[in-house]
Amino acid sequence: MTPDKPLPLLGLRILTFEQFGAGPFATMNLADLGAAILDPVMATRSSAEWVALLAGKVPVAPVLTLAEALDNPYLRDRGGELSIDHPLRHDLATVASAIRSDGARLTARPGPGYGADTASVLAEGGYSADEITQLRALGAV
Repeated sequence: MTPDKPLPLLGLRILTFEQFGAGPFATMNLADLGAAILDPVMATRSSAEWVALLAGKVPVAPVLTLAEALDNPYLRDRGGELSIDHPLRHDLATVASAIRSDGARLTARPGPGYGADTASVLAEGGYSADEITQLRALGAV
C-alpha cells in the first residue's frame, strides 16, 4: 500500500509460528487469541467496510445468516438455493451443496424424522427386538 493510504490492520502484531507457540500465547486457544487480538481491531469497522477494504488483497467475504444467504442474488443466479420436500415442512428452503459431480449439484433429501432410525440403530448395536420394546415402554427411546 502507498503511504497516503492507511493500513487497515496497522498496529496488529503478526506472530511467527515459533512466537505463537511460546510466551503468553502458548496457553491460549485460537478462539481466545482471536478475541484478544482481532476482535478489537475488527470492531472498528462494519463487515461491509472490511470486505470493501480487503477485497482483492486477501480472500474475504461476509458470513451470512441463512435468511441473508437465501436472499442473495448471486446465490440464486448460481443455482445455490434449494427447496427440499420435507415431511414436516414442504418446500423447505436451504442452501444447496457447493459440491458438484460431473457438473451437477449433489442431490438433497430430508433427513429421517425424529426417532425413525432408533430401532435399526439399537439393533445394529446388539439390542434384541424385545429389549428395544422394553426401552420404548420405559420411555428411554
